[in-house]
Amino acid sequence: MLGINFHSKRTRRAILFFTYGVMTVTTIVISAIVLFLALGYRFDNNSGSFYQSGLIQFRSFPDDANVIIDGKQQTIRTPSKLNVAAGEHDIVMRRDGYRDWNKRISIDEGQLLWLNYVRFIPNNITTTTVREFDAIADSLASPNRRWIVLQPNTAQPGLVFADIRDEENPTFKTVAIPDTAYTKQDGATGTFELVEWNLGGRFLLIKHTVNNVQEFIRFDRENPSEAINVTAKLGAVSKVQFAGDNGDIVYALIGNELKRASVTVNESSSLATNVTNFVVYRGDTVGVVSTKDNVQEVSLIKDNDVTAVKTYPSTGPLLIAVNNYFNQDYIAVSQGNRVELIRDPANAPNTAESVHEVITTEQPAEWLYFSNNGRMIVAQHQATFTTFDLELNKKTGHTFTTSQRVTEPFKWLDDYYLWTDLDGQLRIIEFDGANERQITTVAQGQTVTLSDNAELLFSVGRNNASQRATLQQSRLVLDE
Repeated sequence: MLGINFHSKRTRRAILFFTYGVMTVTTIVISAIVLFLALGYRFDNNSGSFYQSGLIQFRSFPDDANVIIDGKQQTIRTPSKLNVAAGEHDIVMRRDGYRDWNKRISIDEGQLLWLNYVRFIPNNITTTTVREFDAIADSLASPNRRWIVLQPNTAQPGLVFADIRDEENPTFKTVAIPDTAYTKQDGATGTFELVEWNLGGRFLLIKHTVNNVQEFIRFDRENPSEAINVTAKLGAVSKVQFAGDNGDIVYALIGNELKRASVTVNESSSLATNVTNFVVYRGDTVGVVSTKDNVQEVSLIKDNDVTAVKTYPSTGPLLIAVNNYFNQDYIAVSQGNRVELIRDPANAPNTAESVHEVITTEQPAEWLYFSNNGRMIVAQHQATFTTFDLELNKKTGHTFTTSQRVTEPFKWLDDYYLWTDLDGQLRIIEFDGANERQITTVAQGQTVTLSDNAELLFSVGRNNASQRATLQQSRLVLDE
């Protein structure tokens, strides 16, 4: 026998302390192991050492897709997450009835990589006619995916509004721009061009041209008779944009002066002079290019406060784009083969240190634009686009195969996919040039938009039998 009195207070106290000590150490060890695993650390049996993995978040539309990594079927289905070894991997997501989604990715130790933008496209896409028209000369979808305005004839003031809020049963309303809202010269009506919607999808800006004289009209979808001639209200406007949701306030370039003005009351404020171009983000942020002392100056206007951001030589034109990503404003400036990305421009000094990133392109950009969510900046020259991803700090590029000259920028279908109608084929592609998909045949130069639930894709086509124009919808989600 050991001669230990287990009934003594001293022994019982020692056993109690020992038990608590073991429990405490065990808790610390388990917590450390859990934290170790949560940080992505794993044990390599071959090398006998620990390594840190990266974490991939998988999400797809529709969801419930299989995930295959480097040719091996995983046990997870989307949406889900998985730790993978740092390095390059071939990712496949697969769902019955849809085309496989493929991408080669690179992930660092401890990195969180979001693959949350995967859009599956059916193997066989059904495109049906919503309504036929004698002609559709122009069209424009509202930013909120609820309305499409169709223009049968640019020489006539008639408009057709398609209400696609009930995407399965769109309704239509034909209205006319009142003749009190535009000028006729020698009995000539002129032409009408759809310019932009306000973000709320109620008001439209329309450019009217007669005998080479242009004017702008603000059209109220809910009250067509209350259309306003913006030019008659403000003066000789060469460019005008809505201040975001607000259908009353606009930014207007009058001569070389940029003004923020109301189109319903006599209120306006001068924001900048010697302006050659401007772009509006939402309602309170404006990027401006102006000439000053034989240089070009880029400025940011935020809440009516003007900040001179950076100057550039006058040797070539500047393209600018403005957006916000994770509560930080960005201005992108393109001149020649160089795109500069300036972060927090309101507080950036006018020096080289203000430039967050420099992106070089093979050809000078003809168009410069951010993605809807502000994560990507795209510089486009003809059918080639170069993308810089702010999240991954990575540049990618792609060139569409086409037989025609490109005359307008590609458009964003959502936050991650671009679309083009080159050669009369509607194609969508991811921001980095991956997973190009052909959807359907379309009329070029017309609008394309997803339904609010993203299950249908609206576009303008043609009935081959009747040769009439059509508003059509392509089904992107299969019935199950």
